[in-house]
Amino acid sequence: MKVVIISGGNIPPKSILNKYITKNSYIICADSGFDALTSTNIKPNLCVGDMDSVKSSLAGQTTQIYPKNKDKTDTEIAVDIAIEKGATEVILLGCSGTRLDHTLSNINMLKILLEHNIDGKMVDSNNIVMLCDSQIQIKSAKNCYCSLISLTQCTGVTTHGLKYSLKNENLNSKTSRGISNEFSSNLATITLKSGLLLVIISKD
Repeated sequence: MKVVIISGGNIPPKSILNKYITKNSYIICADSGFDALTSTNIKPNLCVGDMDSVKSSLAGQTTQIYPKNKDKTDTEIAVDIAIEKGATEVILLGCSGTRLDHTLSNINMLKILLEHNIDGKMVDSNNIVMLCDSQIQIKSAKNCYCSLISLTQCTGVTTHGLKYSLKNENLNSKTSRGISNEFSSNLATITLKSGLLLVIISKD
């Protein structure tokens, strides 16, 4: 089951909405993430959160309203619901923007998804963010970089299909070595023996 969560960061353009929202997607809007859909024909399955930021009318929408004073962000609530519904894939849209605290928190949602063996991606106009603890394969993207950022001590990192290869090497948060690599083939494979590694496909 594919779940698309739209949060209240930078509004994703229609090109991204159309790419990641497919016919059988279950769509959850977290608070003002609903505003991203008001100029489209896309109808969410559920709107959740305290609704303190949404500007559009929620009339006719299926909602779950939460108090403003709570211990989780609206995005995390949406992630919890996706897990409860048996998601096998979760796409996070509208999860980056001017609030760096929310952006970092939303990246951490990838940890929750990984712990539940769910394929998770956080996507905006310039980036696709994924989290790996063993192996990941990614298709090359034109005019894009591939960066590897360790969230914990990462051991035995090996890459295939990237211009600057790593062979059974260690990465940690004190180095920028994994930044701005480039694709050298149509498919890149990244493996590691232990640790948590952010894999970011980005463009200027």
